[in-house]
Amino acid sequence: MASRALSTVDTAAGRAGAELLVADGTCPHIRELLATCRVPVLWLRGQQDPLSVVGRVLAQRRAQGTPVRTLHWVSHGAPGAVFVGDQTINTKVLLNAHQELAAWQLRTINLWSCSTGADRNFVRVLEELSGASISASPGILGRRADGSSSWQLTNASTTDQCQSDLPISQSEQWGWSHQLGGFSVNTPNTRASNYKSTTKEIQNTYAFAVLKEDGSVVSWGSDDYGGDSSGVAGQLSSGVSQIFSSAGAYAALKQDGSVVTWGHDNYGGDSSTVASDLTSGVSQISSTNQAFAAIKNDGSVITWGFSGAGGDSSSVAGDLTSGVSEVFSNQVAFAALKDDGSLITWGNGGYGGNSSTVASDLTAGVTEVHGNNYAFSALKDDGSVATWGDDNYGGDSSAVASDLASGVSKIFSTNSAFAALKDDGSVVTWGMDGGDSSSVSSSLASGVRHIVGNPYAFSALKDDGSVISWGSSGKGGTQVDTYPGGGGDVSSELASGVTKIVAADNAFAALKEDGTVVAWGEHLYGGSTSNSSSSGKPNFTGVREIVGGSSAFAGIKDDGTVIAWGGLRTGG
Repeated sequence: MASRALSTVDTAAGRAGAELLVADGTCPHIRELLATCRVPVLWLRGQQDPLSVVGRVLAQRRAQGTPVRTLHWVSHGAPGAVFVGDQTINTKVLLNAHQELAAWQLRTINLWSCSTGADRNFVRVLEELSGASISASPGILGRRADGSSSWQLTNASTTDQCQSDLPISQSEQWGWSHQLGGFSVNTPNTRASNYKSTTKEIQNTYAFAVLKEDGSVVSWGSDDYGGDSSGVAGQLSSGVSQIFSSAGAYAALKQDGSVVTWGHDNYGGDSSTVASDLTSGVSQISSTNQAFAAIKNDGSVITWGFSGAGGDSSSVAGDLTSGVSEVFSNQVAFAALKDDGSLITWGNGGYGGNSSTVASDLTAGVTEVHGNNYAFSALKDDGSVATWGDDNYGGDSSAVASDLASGVSKIFSTNSAFAALKDDGSVVTWGMDGGDSSSVSSSLASGVRHIVGNPYAFSALKDDGSVISWGSSGKGGTQVDTYPGGGGDVSSELASGVTKIVAADNAFAALKEDGTVVAWGEHLYGGSTSNSSSSGKPNFTGVREIVGGSSAFAGIKDDGTVIAWGGLRTGG
């Protein structure tokens, strides 16, 4: 019996009505583990706010008269933290979400994540805020180094081993050859989104595709680049679970693990050369500008599309037959992270496909990879960073090598630069647009909580609620509302009280704790709260959430209404 993914609320009765399993949908090996799950599965994505998504589903269940009593959480973990995609849920995140957790109304939460229970404070805080009984593991869950397996949780209150069972067959548990951990703990993540923390997929710039609740797909736009899907319409009429894109094609992943592609042949729309490998077992897909890479349940990788952008992986084929956990990308190259912490690269050699200059640094210990247009940065479990690709785009970090030797907790990027956030709250930058932070270096020496990048500039949110910006002037690197007759210098408004920053292509917007919004950068991209007529101008007060698009922003207000500003033809 296959696991049931929750796209809408599952109203099944019995055990399924009382239990819900939430899992990290970005991890292919977790999908393999839960293939025969006996209760509904809610697959989380790193781009979402995981706690909010869970809260909404639990509320829907209560409203339908089938409340969830036991929640199973399955993801990678570390002491005092669980991970969803590149997001870290730690004690600080729990405290910030106290109202959401109090509304969950659960009796039991079972944390199936390696070592999360080793931090008693994290478990205690979750127990107090949720009101549920918490069980977690202080050690490894899954396959141990000696070949044995461990699936035992400990009750948080009594510290006794509990009888909680992961709702899959024992043969699936004992046969799974991976672990639910092995990652370093990042510094606290704010819930602010960022332009490009890690890159795994390139947006289609010529067409749109929509996945409907019934599992069908509708597409429109430029016919040759994915707008016309009539040639595969029968395969897209049902059963699709996710859609992925390159710059000019689409790949639809179906619930049975098969893949359907359409769009321009040179962008991966034609997958006929690997069709037999895409009939089943695919769990995740990544893309460059003109190619796709699919991870299968057995940890192998299949590629297709333009050979110069990663579509041809024959040079590293032997390394991609098993053990791959994630595939990252930039515009023209791929980087595959393996279970043993090693990294395999292919694609355009000068722009990241060839990592031979740092090969010794990529044999073990890599935890995450970040790509901009033509370079990569790899963060290791010892807090060091390795870089390769085009020198001008940050592939050469020799000028800051000593600062990247240890203590790095997170990496962010623009199109052509990187910024590393360190454990001590300081920031290190290199590359072109945003790579030179010398003008604000004293402000970046400590106290930085989070960084957001757009294609040309960075903005950092500090612990004191202030914002520091650098990079291309007029595109968000300077804190100026550029609308003629508009707000001008907004730096004083960003000196305190900011809770979140989001980015558009050439601008930033900040949400303040008093519910007001401040924007800066190119006004045609939303970098102004002055760029509309008095009759049509949004009211930038009472705002509780903001998001950024390619050249516009939108906000949700306390009264449930929505405001938007920026490019008039792109959502503003």
